[in-house]
Amino acid sequence: YADAFDIDVHKVRALGCPRTDAFFDKEYIESTRQKVYAGHPELKGKQVIVYAPTFRDLRGDRSFFEPELDFARLSGQLKKDQMFVICPHPVMKNDIVDQAYDNIQVIRDFSTNDLMLVSDMLITDYSSVCWDVCYLDKPVLFYQFDYDMYMQAHGSYLDMEHELFGERYTEYEKLIDGIEEYIHNEFKEKEEYTKLKDYYFEYRDNDNSKRTYEYIISKGY
Repeated sequence: YADAFDIDVHKVRALGCPRTDAFFDKEYIESTRQKVYAGHPELKGKQVIVYAPTFRDLRGDRSFFEPELDFARLSGQLKKDQMFVICPHPVMKNDIVDQAYDNIQVIRDFSTNDLMLVSDMLITDYSSVCWDVCYLDKPVLFYQFDYDMYMQAHGSYLDMEHELFGERYTEYEKLIDGIEEYIHNEFKEKEEYTKLKDYYFEYRDNDNSKRTYEYIISKGY
């Protein structure tokens, strides 16, 4: 955080993110899942892979996104009980998928955090949603097909090639292999990435709001 926001590390307090307390609230999780299923009944009873890319600003236009994905081939590779759900960043406005598929959906009326609660796995690229899914103990893959251009335009506070807590892919074929591996392993997170989360997170509980409140009060604010 100090590097990302360019501030003195001594001014940063690792207290946890208050909004992630909801990920430990069983009633909230079940209520949200039911809302998603009510809005998108096609997801119920399915293995759901959520793809949540962040925006690009490569040509001064954040609203356009065209991933290097062969949707026709992907649709054919998905099994009968699987759904591939694309959750675009809110600034993305174009039609991401070239045609309609029964097993590929673009969903814009629920947030990524909502969709993560019905998912079995998350695929992202450079988005901070990767941190949120850590609290749910679900695997995450990083698909960075435009890595060089993105890093030149945006940079990163992480070493994307060595510090991510999930497999990283720059090619579609290898991404599909990675997805299939997790399908065969019933979407079980690999132990090496679980351990890495323990390195990154001081806390993984539902007391983030409490700690933040008590710290603010202790400083007399």
